[in-house]
Amino acid sequence: MPSVDRLDCISPDDLAARLSTPPVLSSDQTGWERGTVRLWREVEPESYPPLDQHCLTLHLGNARRIVRSGEGGVAQAEVRPGALSITPWGAAYDWSTTGPVDYAELYFSPAILHQVSDEVLDKDHRGHSLQDPLGVVDPLAEALFTTMLAELGSMHGGSKLFLDTLFNALVLRLVRLFANAGLSASPRRLALAPERTRRVIDYIEANLATDVGVTELAEIAGVSAFHFTRAFKNATGSTPYAYLTSRRVAVAKRALADGKLNIGAVAALCGFRTSGQFARMFKQMTGMTPTRFRRGS
Repeated sequence: MPSVDRLDCISPDDLAARLSTPPVLSSDQTGWERGTVRLWREVEPESYPPLDQHCLTLHLGNARRIVRSGEGGVAQAEVRPGALSITPWGAAYDWSTTGPVDYAELYFSPAILHQVSDEVLDKDHRGHSLQDPLGVVDPLAEALFTTMLAELGSMHGGSKLFLDTLFNALVLRLVRLFANAGLSASPRRLALAPERTRRVIDYIEANLATDVGVTELAEIAGVSAFHFTRAFKNATGSTPYAYLTSRRVAVAKRALADGKLNIGAVAALCGFRTSGQFARMFKQMTGMTPTRFRRGS
């Protein structure tokens, strides 16, 4: 772990205020609280002061040579689009390359690593942090991060439950690849007790019209957020997001067959933010649009 004191670090918000242009995409307005995602275009490289959170960078735009200096040395790499770099909390770097750059960043607190290692992998994480790779390629981590960006950039602004699911999987992947404690153990198999599973299912049924998140459901179950997704899937056979979506579509089918509500009202009833999002998810689950389903009912 860096020797710098957390009081000497700045927040991701302070960092954003230092950059030459505001982000073109951000999770700030979504109500998602597990971390912060921001996407920048055409930003001039500059120094990064120590941050109070870990930072995962997804390099976008054109391939280019990047030089990063600080923390006792200089690293350089030919970085392709989709490659990843990590700036551990408390680390300070100067970045240099030719011309402005495009990139996305995910910020998350050091406490998240403690949750992953202590609760999911059953490892003692105290005194350890993340390594600081520059321009590494990992298709799984890249896919998880780009899917988070796509979800945030969608017309409905992002589902908290879907973002939580992607985020938890991404952080677990980072820990297994880049935690300097060598946390390579497999996650423990967990399953919710029947009464806990029932509490969660009852809560989902009562809140189909709201944007629930993993943290919220984990509190209902009485387990940690990192435990919850895997334990729920082991107990039910579905991830929380898949289960919630299937229940929303099931309720939508009944409402469409009943014929009393228009398509937009059915979408709102079932927790879809727009009629377009509802139509896409309904067709994905059933093979037909809501309008076609209603006509055939």
